[in-house]
Amino acid sequence: MASLPGGMHAQGLRRGRLTRAISDRPPSRVRSPLNDPNRGDAAARNAAAGRARLRGPPDSTPSLLFPDEFSPSPSGIDADDLPSAASQPVSAASQRQSAASSSRPAASSSGRRGARGNAPPNSAITTKRIKLCLDWRQLASVVREYGSHFNHINAAAALVHLAQLGPGPSQPTPGSSSKADAAAWDAYAAYEALLQELVQTVHQFAVEFGARQVCNAMWAAARLSRNHGAAGHPLCSALLDQLLPYAKVQQPWANAQELSICLWAVAVGGLSPDDDWLEGWLLAFETALPQAAPQHLATCMWSLAQLGVAPDHEWVGALSARAAQIEPGFTARDAAQTLAGAAALSLNLHAAAPQLQRGLRARLLEAVEQEWEDAQYYKEQHHMQLPPDRRASPAFSQAVIPGLEEGVAATPGQAAAHALACGIWALASLSCVPTTAWMERAYALVEAHLHDFTAQGLATVVWGAVSLGQPLPPRLLRALYAATSDAAVLATWPPQSLSSLVWAVSVADAASSSSSSTSRPLAPPSAWCAAFYSAVEHQLHSWNGQQVSMTLVGLARMGVTPDAQWATSLVSHLCTACTHVSPQPLANTLWALAKLGFNMNEGGLAAVTQLLTSRLFTAN
Repeated sequence: MASLPGGMHAQGLRRGRLTRAISDRPPSRVRSPLNDPNRGDAAARNAAAGRARLRGPPDSTPSLLFPDEFSPSPSGIDADDLPSAASQPVSAASQRQSAASSSRPAASSSGRRGARGNAPPNSAITTKRIKLCLDWRQLASVVREYGSHFNHINAAAALVHLAQLGPGPSQPTPGSSSKADAAAWDAYAAYEALLQELVQTVHQFAVEFGARQVCNAMWAAARLSRNHGAAGHPLCSALLDQLLPYAKVQQPWANAQELSICLWAVAVGGLSPDDDWLEGWLLAFETALPQAAPQHLATCMWSLAQLGVAPDHEWVGALSARAAQIEPGFTARDAAQTLAGAAALSLNLHAAAPQLQRGLRARLLEAVEQEWEDAQYYKEQHHMQLPPDRRASPAFSQAVIPGLEEGVAATPGQAAAHALACGIWALASLSCVPTTAWMERAYALVEAHLHDFTAQGLATVVWGAVSLGQPLPPRLLRALYAATSDAAVLATWPPQSLSSLVWAVSVADAASSSSSSTSRPLAPPSAWCAAFYSAVEHQLHSWNGQQVSMTLVGLARMGVTPDAQWATSLVSHLCTACTHVSPQPLANTLWALAKLGFNMNEGGLAAVTQLLTSRLFTAN
């Protein structure tokens, strides 16, 4: 069964105005909306109207082509751009709540040191003090001194600012006893105490939140959870769960920016909102569309794709009409995320608004004349066969495929690299095959921005190029190896990016060797291999079985033979630490060891090979 981001499968569950995927994630712990007095009759009428306008999209949602290799961040809600509760106008409901809260006496300061004097500090001044903090220690000092007098705006602002300050101290290795380790433990404990206090404060004031504070708090919780690693932070994940019903209550009063941020937080936080929540969100966002900006639409499409939720045709038509109105304001990044989300959910924006596709082409892909070839040409030239329902029609492809020069030229640095990766990824997801001339121009842009790419971005470019049947040329591969030959650089790459890069290059090598082309992608130089081996050893504890198998098979296909001890450590980790591994990765690993020429009956490989074989028979 094909997979969607977050472990979701491409079996549609039709209900209401959406088609949603079946998820492997556990259901959200919070299900029922709270009896908030602000909900009133408007929310009930909106929910009833949403359910009355049910019209289902296609019964199945196609999987992303490579969902785990690249997850672009939504534009418009980065730390520097996030609207603060103090500096932006709040919703009408929030203003009413703020007036009510300001008329109450200040909270008791028992258990915490209050502000100087008996009079509570001004809320706006407290928010300003929060935003002037340059690190989490300064923020902790402000919370200690003024926290007992926080109101709902201060609580949301403090959590948001903590998220904007970036990741906190990482947890030290247990068992150390040096002074430096003791100081690291103290810093880690202090940061966790600050986070716990702010989470509790936000939860305490959540009932008073307006739409602005809810979206800000959800953004902060999702960002802090993501900063903690792939597993997330339990406190932040729990807070997201607790804020979900409050977000439902505020949907009728939220604007497009607030709604898009809430949905982004739900997607990043791995929540599973019920259909009533999603239907209410769809109706509220459709109502707010006249004020929506391009970045809000792009964030919305990206988040829906991550959740595996496909809206109905009527909703897509309304969004497409609004996007066509504001198309000149789309950046290359916005266009890439919109196209990628539409491709992932099989939403035909071209049918809803033909002029929108032409506009997004000008933003994202502008330049070369497009030559669309049929499926037989694709199969013969590129040695790949995608399912027919994954291919775009020729007219749709001609509206989407172009070059990246114009959009990237107007986008600096890392944003340009991000747009390039998103654009190539979107083309691969849409099965739109560019010409060789177009890919050469795109590769020149990739090489020019090579040092601006993230690890996921580089892996995505290689994957996308291979999926399009036009792997990276030797010149660009040399530059890529040279830029990443530092062990310290590769050590920062996540396991998925390392294994995906090796696998994609090996697939490109196999495709080139079986074609009539005389040029083959270059095997990585010894310096890069040494850095790669070191990076894998450094983070092997976090690798899963699929990543180990992909890496060994990729090296075998490329003809790169690692040290026997290094290979033994990988196979040993696969056998002992990776508990839930399907038979295919186990069999692929055995094939790779044989292909690499290792004697699996001698030395350390004998024991792990026997264990691997036993695991394979048990799995079968």
